[in-house]
Amino acid sequence: MNKLILSKMLLLRTFFLNKKVLYVVYIVFALVAGIKQYMIHSLNNYLIFKNVFLHLANLKPLYQNSPLNTYFDCNHYVMY
Repeated sequence: MNKLILSKMLLLRTFFLNKKVLYVVYIVFALVAGIKQYMIHSLNNYLIFKNVFLHLANLKPLYQNSPLNTYFDCNHYVMY
């Protein structure tokens, strides 16, 4: 019985140490997390970072809260 458990653990270990399997698992987890965030409309962090870039490119103030902002938060991120 103990040898059977050890052989299954070794099989699982070699399976998950395969680089192709790790790539697929990583991509599947990233897709699931992205789709989940999209489905519950939780894109606020993305919108903040996107608009920080656009404000910085257009030389607009970053920390001014405006009624025209497309995200529902005030920017507290500092870019160096």
